[in-house]
Amino acid sequence: MSKLLRLAVGGKEPPHNPNRMELAQALDDLIRIERSVSEAQAALSRAHDMVSEAISEQDAAEQAVEAARNALRSRMVEAALTGGHSGRDDIMSSAHARLVTANENLAAAQAALQVVRAANNDTSKELEAIEHRRDAAIAKIIGGEIDRLHDEAIDLRDQFMKKLLELKFAAGIGEDPWPPTERRKALDYLFQWPLMGSPYAGITTSPAAEPVLAGWRQALEKLKHDANAPLPEAN
Repeated sequence: MSKLLRLAVGGKEPPHNPNRMELAQALDDLIRIERSVSEAQAALSRAHDMVSEAISEQDAAEQAVEAARNALRSRMVEAALTGGHSGRDDIMSSAHARLVTANENLAAAQAALQVVRAANNDTSKELEAIEHRRDAAIAKIIGGEIDRLHDEAIDLRDQFMKKLLELKFAAGIGEDPWPPTERRKALDYLFQWPLMGSPYAGITTSPAAEPVLAGWRQALEKLKHDANAPLPEAN
């Protein structure tokens, strides 16, 4: 069953949530393109091997030509000294033929490498584009929670401020301002900077924030593989 079909079988979001449908399509496309990337990388590796083998053969052919040239020179010297015949030079002809073939093979291998490398680059760009679609869809899904979280945060803020008013009223009657006690100092600090002393003061990377955000971070990772992964329930 594809992710698009599984999306209609439950989950926290409505079954036809367009952002989740968009994510499901991107994840299906990622599976396809990841196979293509793997195949393209394997082809690129083979093309590199072909070029390496062709270079090795070219080096060997050049050495064979040089060896044939030295052998021919030696035979010519021997013929001149002895009056003998140097004979046909089939070795030199074969060595040159081998070098010509090696040069052609290297040129062909290098051309093949360029073609395969271009195809690999195209596949990599397509992968990046699909990953961008996936991340954009995930951002829309999580962004869909902003209004709810904003409303909840406003409600909690108002509850906190109401409680702070009660505390300020009680402290104004039941706590002498002078001499300032440790409790009075703590109260004044809270009244003046009500958020500063909290370990949750808006820093998402603080150690105290981790237990609060752990569910969101886990949901973010799960959404990269499953379009139906639920978001955290309200804390």
